[in-house]
Amino acid sequence: TRNNESKGTLITEKEADRRYSRMHENSPHTMLFSLDGGWVIDATRRGNSARWINHSCAPNCEIEEEGRRVFIDAGRDIRAGEELTYDYSTDGPGHIRCRCSPGCEVML
Repeated sequence: TRNNESKGTLITEKEADRRYSRMHENSPHTMLFSLDGGWVIDATRRGNSARWINHSCAPNCEIEEEGRRVFIDAGRDIRAGEELTYDYSTDGPGHIRCRCSPGCEVML
């Protein structure tokens, strides 16, 4: 049994847009994880602590998608107290500025 699963409510992309498109339009926070096949994990509902993992252009974790489930795996040794990060790999509108390090100019 794996204990590194990102949890939340499974919804369709259409439902995610209905729930959050206006509310989060200019927000730097999102708790939605898009999956292949038009599904989304909504971590705002029944999500676990994985919803707080931030983006980084040089992440220390990797995402593994298994069907409609997502697992977060360490990509390298992680020091005690180090923040967990993964690359969000968004292909959206590019309106969220990456803050993974000082001077990062990437738009997510």
